[in-house]
Amino acid sequence: ALSLGRGRRRGGSTRDTEDRATQVPTQTVTQAPLDEHAGDKPVSPARRLRYLVPVFLFVALAAALGVQLLTGEPGKVPSALIDKPVPEFSLPPVQGFEEAGGFATADLGKGKIALVNIFASWCGPCRVEHPLLMALAEAGTVPLYGINYKDTPDDAERWLAASAIPTRSWAPTSTAGRESTGASTACPRPS
Repeated sequence: ALSLGRGRRRGGSTRDTEDRATQVPTQTVTQAPLDEHAGDKPVSPARRLRYLVPVFLFVALAAALGVQLLTGEPGKVPSALIDKPVPEFSLPPVQGFEEAGGFATADLGKGKIALVNIFASWCGPCRVEHPLLMALAEAGTVPLYGINYKDTPDDAERWLAASAIPTRSWAPTSTAGRESTGASTACPRPS
């Protein structure tokens, strides 16, 4: 019998052929988690670790600060000059106050107590401590010396004229003078 193409075909019915043509193969695909900024690429372990680095750094910094806070001495002022002899120095007077003459280590007097204030016209804390220094200078119990630090001669002259500090003041003119006075507000005792 001859078939005209209707009905059955070889290997099954027409309906079976249509079902096979519309079937989509199903597969189970497993993927690594996706990085939302990387599109469809899987996230590598090194990239995941990169996100944890700031967390580890924060924890380490917080631990270091906590240890210092609990074991440190907050009242102690670190300085290389505390309880050491005064370094040798010689400083010229501040411009406009030449009558004071120079200032050197020998002016402090060996074994005597003196207050050496390091100040600048731009220094906020210097302005705050000014009334206390004025009271100390007027009482005359301790000789008060002033060293102008990292200031222009004109600014130093204006500051001293306006503040009327009853003391002699000098200005380091070189880095050697600045190094000899130190950057600390604590004064070493004379040797």
